[in-house]
Amino acid sequence: AAEITGLVQAYPGVGSDLYCAIGSVKANIGHTHVASGMASLIKTVLCLYHKYIPGTPNWSGVKTPQIWQDSPFYIPTESRPWFLGTDGTTRVAAVNGIGCDGTYAHVILSSESEQQKYSSQYLEQMPFYLLPIAADERSVLLEDLEHLEKIIQNSSNLSTTASHIFTIFNQHSQAKYALVITGRNQQELLKEITSARKGVNIAFERGTDWQTPVGSYFTANPLGKSGAIAYVYPAAVNSYLGIGQNLLRLFPQVYDDTIFSSLANRATKIHQRIYPRSLNKLSTRQLETLEKQLLDDSLTMFEVEIAYSRLITTIIRDDFQVKPKYVFGYSLGETSMMVAQGVWSNFEDGSNSFNSSPLFGDKLSGPKNAVREYWGLAKTSVASEQNFWGNYILMASPSQVKEYLQHENRVYLTQINTQEEVLIAGEITACQRLINNLGCNAFPAPFDHVIHCEAMRSQYEELVKLNTLPAQNITDIAFYSAAEYQPIILNDGVIARSIATGLSQQLDFPRLVNRVYDDGARIFIEAGAGSICSRWIDKILENKEHLTVSLNRRGMDDHTSIIKTLAKLVSHRVDLDLSPLYSLEKTEINQNTTTLRTITLGGKSITATILSDKNRQLFQKPSETINHDDQFEQQAMLNLPEFKTINSSQNPVNIHKKYLENSKNLKSSEPTIIQNKMPPQIPHPPTDFNSFHHPVSLSDFNKSQYHQLIANNARINQAHVAFLKARQESSKQLSEIILLQLSAVHNLLNQ
Repeated sequence: AAEITGLVQAYPGVGSDLYCAIGSVKANIGHTHVASGMASLIKTVLCLYHKYIPGTPNWSGVKTPQIWQDSPFYIPTESRPWFLGTDGTTRVAAVNGIGCDGTYAHVILSSESEQQKYSSQYLEQMPFYLLPIAADERSVLLEDLEHLEKIIQNSSNLSTTASHIFTIFNQHSQAKYALVITGRNQQELLKEITSARKGVNIAFERGTDWQTPVGSYFTANPLGKSGAIAYVYPAAVNSYLGIGQNLLRLFPQVYDDTIFSSLANRATKIHQRIYPRSLNKLSTRQLETLEKQLLDDSLTMFEVEIAYSRLITTIIRDDFQVKPKYVFGYSLGETSMMVAQGVWSNFEDGSNSFNSSPLFGDKLSGPKNAVREYWGLAKTSVASEQNFWGNYILMASPSQVKEYLQHENRVYLTQINTQEEVLIAGEITACQRLINNLGCNAFPAPFDHVIHCEAMRSQYEELVKLNTLPAQNITDIAFYSAAEYQPIILNDGVIARSIATGLSQQLDFPRLVNRVYDDGARIFIEAGAGSICSRWIDKILENKEHLTVSLNRRGMDDHTSIIKTLAKLVSHRVDLDLSPLYSLEKTEINQNTTTLRTITLGGKSITATILSDKNRQLFQKPSETINHDDQFEQQAMLNLPEFKTINSSQNPVNIHKKYLENSKNLKSSEPTIIQNKMPPQIPHPPTDFNSFHHPVSLSDFNKSQYHQLIANNARINQAHVAFLKARQESSKQLSEIILLQLSAVHNLLNQ
């Protein structure tokens, strides 16, 4: 309190709001953390006050970077998701801007829960295009490819062109073959088309697939009509910094998914681990440190993996209508698949149970007391004694490893990924001894918890408890478990016991994959972080007809990954919906009701109102209303170059009409420079005005004044004609400039 009071006395100009804050602190002086927090806030305010308001005392005890470091403010370097808190109902944020010149801005942003929802066109406008063509014969497909090339060459707007090509493709959606060209600009698309001419022919001749690094794809042996789709969910050890960072911007409708929303809100407390905040752009070394911290946090990895699996499943299954017939998971991926497929509609209770359970606290992670108990070692919570357990990836066959396991009682073969890659776990010294004896390549696994071994069987009942959640029965999908390597019944107890059994015993992934394959799966979609399961499945089924696609690859942005996945699925003739990628015309137009007005036709006639008896008398002889000033102006027109062909005896009204017609028909090629020389002397107007109703005698006026008046009127008319010419030419040039600018913008967007 003394420090705060001293600061206020040193800076009396900060304002009354600061004094109010001090009073609040003094009233709660017993709460040390309140006073300390307020003091930090005041220091922050005074730091900015001193820096940007001249004449304030110097306070050397404040350094801006350190003050902002622990504040809620940060510098966003790229787009990121914006989740609600666990108890939040509205998104609220403060945006601060401090300029180099001392300018300052503060904006409060808040969402409105009842506002009208607007569709986002961010996905449709992303410059990575998917152009599908389909045909029943090879020759027709190649002809369509030539036609596609001409369309791209003449395209001024690739987004519109892509939508047009998709509309044509829909008319042949049931054709036997489909070729997909992908690219980000016109040049890249044309290059892909050139490559496709050769690639498609080779694919037909050899019966293989053709694909490019950009993502274009064609197969001569589509599997979509003969084989079923299986979704596979990887273990919860593959998350990384920035995963799925752009998905919610591409697919904002996912926010409406209640299951994902509950998971996202639950993960709000850890989302800063995935999307770290900082005052400066993080260096590579800093990112590596943060990722190591993430990998060491088993619960955070688990929750992030589940939330991402639900997110990507909702997008590919519901938005693009890629429906699976089979579903299975790798290790903890079985938990992810239950949430992602909606079997567990409310995982918030399960998440709370996992966080409060000692399972990932000190039983299977940290000091790993479950293992210590199984081995008869003393339990401990000392961090320095946690390094007795290790997990290793071995490039060896299961039979080779089993041979050496006979001599080690504290090493376990936990997971068989392929016939050439396995995982072992156990006492570090024993594992290293086995690796040396085996003489194979080995690497530390990217996780440090205990799983898939006998040493954790004491935790079976706890695993059953954690995975016992209300389940919804989904009849059109078969869910497989590694407990017995077969489909399971979607019952609360059955699911819980299957997951607990699978996690407590050795995992034989090839056995699980082959079982799903034998039941009819041919297309495997990895709906989770990374693409490691896809690599294993390709190795397991390398001599069998199949397709694997991964929806997430580290180092590849979300949009590109999804486009490449869809390209493969389209060419394999999988039933799906590509319409979210294109800007299709909307048949319904939403009108704002506040702009609508009801108009009743009819009523009193305007003509009857205006044409009173008095007005009828005034307008029954139009020629009588022409005054003498009009006579001189009309006579002056007769001497202009534009009217030399007109007979001077014509009616002045007709002359005026002719003048207006000539003004409207100006040529843009006529000169636009106004000549400042005087027009030729205009002769005296005729004295015979028999055509006028009120003749005027020139003896009443000074003739020289009339001459000057006529000359002035003629000069004005001539200048007006020149002005009209100039304005018309200017409008034409402005129109050409706008067209050139639009063309330039289109060219830039298409490059």
